[in-house]
Amino acid sequence: MARPAMMRSCPRNTLVVLWSVLVLVAAVQSRAEPPVTDLTVRERFEIWNGYNKKAYGADSINAKGKQQGQAYDNILIQRVIAGISGKNGGLSWRLALYDARAWGTSLGNDDFIKNRGTDQEHVMNPYEEFVEPYELSIKTPGFGTNHSLTIGRQVIGYGDKRIFGPGETTNSVGWLWDAVRYSARFQEGFVDFWYGQTKVQNPHTLDLFTRHAYQGAGLYGQHPLPGQGMIQPFAAWKQGLFFNNDLKESTYWFGARLVRDSEPGLVYDITLARETGQFLGRNRPGQGVDAAGYAIKLGWFFKQAPLAPKIMIGQVYASGDSDPDDTSNTTFTRPFGTTDGGHYGIMDLMSWSNERDNLVDVRITPWPGSRLRFVFHDFHLDQRADKWAYFGYRVPNNRYDRIGREYDLILTANPMTWLKVMAFYGHFTAGDFVEKNHIARNNADRMVLQLCFQW
Repeated sequence: MARPAMMRSCPRNTLVVLWSVLVLVAAVQSRAEPPVTDLTVRERFEIWNGYNKKAYGADSINAKGKQQGQAYDNILIQRVIAGISGKNGGLSWRLALYDARAWGTSLGNDDFIKNRGTDQEHVMNPYEEFVEPYELSIKTPGFGTNHSLTIGRQVIGYGDKRIFGPGETTNSVGWLWDAVRYSARFQEGFVDFWYGQTKVQNPHTLDLFTRHAYQGAGLYGQHPLPGQGMIQPFAAWKQGLFFNNDLKESTYWFGARLVRDSEPGLVYDITLARETGQFLGRNRPGQGVDAAGYAIKLGWFFKQAPLAPKIMIGQVYASGDSDPDDTSNTTFTRPFGTTDGGHYGIMDLMSWSNERDNLVDVRITPWPGSRLRFVFHDFHLDQRADKWAYFGYRVPNNRYDRIGREYDLILTANPMTWLKVMAFYGHFTAGDFVEKNHIARNNADRMVLQLCFQW
């Protein structure tokens, strides 16, 4: 049964702060350039067959052996982002609010509570957030030409958003930062670095610079390689501000992305990452981290041919842990990147952790402003003793590693300047790890139609 979206009352002092900022901005703008407003409304209808975000299988039995939600949901989701931006000399500012709601899902806010019943309980709801600051920042000039400093709530994403990305394909926004970020722009490249904290996703509280799940720092740059695309080096530090399952994370990543994907001929997209650090234990032994991940796609872009096909093959890898109970953790996890949107299948069954994904990616352009994409994924566990990371299923016999195969058909189009359309169908055929380990015996499907209006 669908659970109703509950409204929440906002703390008065937080609203006073928010409206005070608006009044201050209005005063500054009175002698500046006229402000610019924008509005984005996204409506999406989804059909889920055979699974949900918390459990795989027709019986919706989660990794803890309990039923959670329903396996057959018809969901309407909506997200509205309203913003206003202004500039006064070298100072610019941005204020945007967003509201995300869902109707028809069998999962409610209680299904996304972490650390339930403890003093560190918090919510990470991917479906709903009610009237939350999306951006609330000011930008000032930095110490050189084309340098800038941005302070406040902001969206931080780069490249294909695998390393740093907001995770916006679901509904609520996964990574929103309250941060200080310094940016330096060059003729064809840039380098950004920042420190900040990421907010929780609780629709029943207004989180204005409060209630953060992680703190961290990041560096991301881009430098052209003459005739060979771009290199994008990165580094990250991530520290949990809560204990999750009695472990608190303090981890580091470094690596680079090499990409050439828009010019005719040979195309590639290669991301290499190494993870180190530790998980500190509260009521259990801690663990040292030594893990690695990569995503490699190679192919050819027939840019001048009819339909301009781009064909790529590749593999996505993230190390798992052959002995999850010892004090060495070799399970790779992402830093602050998105898990949705098609990196690991459009059905959102996988994440970049303990996996081997052999894939084929074919893209064509049926008409200007459109793209039709077919993607095949063959998903395996890297280590059988480790869990299926997205859902948390782990089996004692360690006999099978093939999770299954996914077939995705994705159409995107931009028929008008103010309208973007996306439709996709995904089908998942369960593998031995799912069927023979008695997790579930069904296949699964997901269908989506999305309209995004922008003014």
